[in-house]
Amino acid sequence: MNLKDAFLVVENYFSPRIIGGVNDQYIKVVKIKGLEIPWHNHEDELFYVVEGTLSIEEQFY
Repeated sequence: MNLKDAFLVVENYFSPRIIGGVNDQYIKVVKIKGLEIPWHNHEDELFYVVEGTLSIEEQFY
């Protein structure tokens, strides 16, 4: 699977698309633009940046 080709199906920013799976986990691609991403939670996920940079902040409750 070519990840750059997988991004061709993503038309909107912040709109993840499932492109496959491994065991019982989804493989998703998403386009992000700008510095501010709407706050949301992730558990047990891997982020692979294809182009640009990504900063992740941890919030403790």
